[in-house]
Amino acid sequence: MSRYEYAEIVSQCALHGPAVVREWVDSNGKTHQLGGIHPVALLTAWSTEGWDLVSTTTYGNLRIYTVRRPVG
Repeated sequence: MSRYEYAEIVSQCALHGPAVVREWVDSNGKTHQLGGIHPVALLTAWSTEGWDLVSTTTYGNLRIYTVRRPVG
């Protein structure tokens, strides 16, 4: 049975302009601030480290990307 580490990437959609990622939350619930990278760029970078997109959820102007990668 595979074990996974999960993280949530929180992206804020701007009224005028592209969406930006302000923070991500690790599997321990700790929030990590980011300087405003585009979500596609972040997901692409993380995919090279084994992270896979599991789901995308939208809450108002926020989009939450849930990602996971195998552990151990």
